[in-house]
Amino acid sequence: MIEFFGGELLVNNSWSGSRVTKSPNQNELFPSGCSDERTSSLHIGKIMPDVIIVFLGVNDWASGARTGDETRILGGESGDFDIAYGLMLGKLKTNYPDSEIWCCTLTETYISKRPDFKFPHKYAGVYIEDYNDIIRRVARENECNVVDLYGNKVSYDTMDGSHPTCRGMDAIAIAIIRTMGGTEVKQFIDCEDLLRICWRKR
Repeated sequence: MIEFFGGELLVNNSWSGSRVTKSPNQNELFPSGCSDERTSSLHIGKIMPDVIIVFLGVNDWASGARTGDETRILGGESGDFDIAYGLMLGKLKTNYPDSEIWCCTLTETYISKRPDFKFPHKYAGVYIEDYNDIIRRVARENECNVVDLYGNKVSYDTMDGSHPTCRGMDAIAIAIIRTMGGTEVKQFIDCEDLLRICWRKR
């Protein structure tokens, strides 16, 4: 995706197993996506990002993080997905006011090596679309852009139902390119050989 737009990777601030919300078994907010550390570490020296892509929330969904519909008497703000997502975007907007921010919704997966796998739209008692509704709404409230993977029915191949294979990463990249580039990239994205070329490079 970065190559397609002629860009360069500045910072990959992924953190294995992290959530947007505060994990209940951790004393500190870090490495949650709404922590000060995660939201202020997207630059190198004086070089600031032109574009920030946020693809977070799967681990919140998988662990049953509260969506905000439940009473907040039982926990702090950083434990509710809607509040935590808003805190994260608010901090990103403050720290990087000139950056475009694109928020990706969570979406279906499949396992090409396990055709019997069925994607669980409801996990830990909550539907994935409940989290996506929050992502769309909070992104709009914070004047951020949305890559609606779920709404556009993007499904990607995974090793285990969660972590993408190379082909899965290609599917995500192409979906983001299609949204960010709009009609100007259509002739390139719709090229019938594009996926085959991507996969052969892998």
